[in-house]
Amino acid sequence: MQHVRGNVVHCSRFGCLIRLEDGRFAAFPSTETGIEMLRRAATEAHRPQFPFIIAEERGRHLRLRLAMQHVPEAHNAPPTAARLSATLEQKIIDFWRQTSDWDRNAGSVELPEHAPRGERERLLPFEMRARRQYRESPKRPRRPKPKR
Repeated sequence: MQHVRGNVVHCSRFGCLIRLEDGRFAAFPSTETGIEMLRRAATEAHRPQFPFIIAEERGRHLRLRLAMQHVPEAHNAPPTAARLSATLEQKIIDFWRQTSDWDRNAGSVELPEHAPRGERERLLPFEMRARRQYRESPKRPRRPKPKR
């Protein structure tokens, strides 16, 4: 058993692709213990590095195992719904605190009262002008079909 270090390049449902320090590529199958920890680390950090043991070597094909003797179960367990909802609620609370300082009148347009009607309409947002111009106009009657 040879101990090597490698970076997690890519993870999929079949396992992970690892680039070893010597430049070789190796596979870490999804059936091995510690796959969830590798996947989580790959999503959180850019190419995380781990110690591995070469379990099987056939030509240029390498199969790895994680070198840690005991992988804690807390890291392998999927996150609980309560923990996820607590972090989501905290993010929402932080967002509302952040946006409470914003100017509430930032998007409103003040129309001058002394301006003529056409100029005031021009200052309105497009959706309000278009609704008045196109939807409230009388519909034209259908054209009769030409007789043959």
